[in-house]
Amino acid sequence: MKIVRYLTFFIAAGLFAAPPNQDYELRLHGNAGVSLPLDPKLDVGASYTFMLWVKPDRYATNNLDQVIFGKASDTNNPPVYAFRLALGPTGTLIFGQSNGSSGPSVAGAPTLPLNQWSHVAVTSTGGSIRLYVNGTSRGSASSPGAIPVNGQRITIGAEVKPTGFGAANFAGIVPQVSV
Repeated sequence: MKIVRYLTFFIAAGLFAAPPNQDYELRLHGNAGVSLPLDPKLDVGASYTFMLWVKPDRYATNNLDQVIFGKASDTNNPPVYAFRLALGPTGTLIFGQSNGSSGPSVAGAPTLPLNQWSHVAVTSTGGSIRLYVNGTSRGSASSPGAIPVNGQRITIGAEVKPTGFGAANFAGIVPQVSV
């Protein structure tokens, strides 16, 4: 992993209108990620918006999802995440949320292009989760409720639970994450 100048995380509302300044980016090479410090402000509950810019370098060759952004659950039993945004092995964007025991996944099409910036947003309001790519709705599902508050950290670019749970680390650039 290489951090160019510094990495900026925004805890804010609002949309980004253009791809980010490339002087400030987190480069991920598929071998490690970053964990954010524990902060009660990141316990989002049932209504939330996650937004980020992403520029994938490659799709996983091992038929696994590459986790871009997520938070683990407090259990090692499936589902092992409270939420996660991942890039599928064919480039499909997938968002999953759990209420601690089960939860839906929302898949977005078309394929997220390699080596190009894409703006991704996930919203949960009124009992529905929606996935947006470049401002266009790409999928929705019923929300299982609030994301559980737990002692796990949000991770960027890394599997949200110990290895062996069917996910890979992300290879690409993630310069901004907004919660």
